[in-house]
Amino acid sequence: MIVKRNISFYLQKIYNGADDAECQIRMRVRWNGNVLQFNCGYTIAQSKWSAASSRCKKNTFNKRGVSSSEINKELNRLEGLAEDVFKSFEVKERVPDKEEYKYAFNAQNGKLVGLEQQSITFDKCFFEFVSSQSTINSWTNATIYKFRTLKKHLSGFKADLSLSELNISFYTHFIKYMVETAKLRNSSSLKMWDLFKWFLKWADKNGYLENRDYLDFNPHLKDVRDREVVFLTWDELMAVYNLHFPVGKKYLERVRDVFCFQCFTSLRYSDVAKLKREDITQEVVKVVTAKTGDTLQ
Repeated sequence: MIVKRNISFYLQKIYNGADDAECQIRMRVRWNGNVLQFNCGYTIAQSKWSAASSRCKKNTFNKRGVSSSEINKELNRLEGLAEDVFKSFEVKERVPDKEEYKYAFNAQNGKLVGLEQQSITFDKCFFEFVSSQSTINSWTNATIYKFRTLKKHLSGFKADLSLSELNISFYTHFIKYMVETAKLRNSSSLKMWDLFKWFLKWADKNGYLENRDYLDFNPHLKDVRDREVVFLTWDELMAVYNLHFPVGKKYLERVRDVFCFQCFTSLRYSDVAKLKREDITQEVVKVVTAKTGDTLQ
């Protein structure tokens, strides 16, 4: 699930005065017909504000002597935080309402405005994990999708899960659920456990777990290949390479060319898609893989 949203900054006059009086900088967040506004904590004169970039103009200062670079740095932080909150709800496959989003944003920003701090639940803990780690470690959309899938399986296994339930018994039955009920392959179930353990280590480090049973839990599932590995022979690949398409379907030629290029180079599609001319020198293709970050030639 992707929540369509718009995050912008604007100026709001804080009192009647001269046309160039200092205005409050506010952030506006829109999604699914919802609108929320947050005070960014700074003021700036309209003449020192760029409507095009929604940032303060370079080398300017507000009346308190705060530089535009410092103000813009804070605006960038708030915009990133607003995006992280949406990503966390996307992991949970939910579109937040206004109160949920406001609480989540203020909680992540260290300001629980108008709401009492509640004891942390599993969902809030998982939200905090995804929100903080996706920012710190620059997660890709693929990583976020994997944790979204993990959360979906956890919710399917046990609704309203609490942190106190996380013990050896829970882990054992969760693995069994993924294999027998969710019908995941053994290898996929083990990958889900690795993701779950990543979260558990973080929760343990931050003092959210009541025990450390996860350290002693090491599931062993046979990775049985129940699918035959199918590949093209050279003659079959050449048949694809030399295939001609009808005039009205020239787009299939591009699909064929990319497919054959992958066969010849053993590159993933994600790496071919971002390939540039400057990556090819002296008949050598240089690639930094999107999946692992490895540098290959």
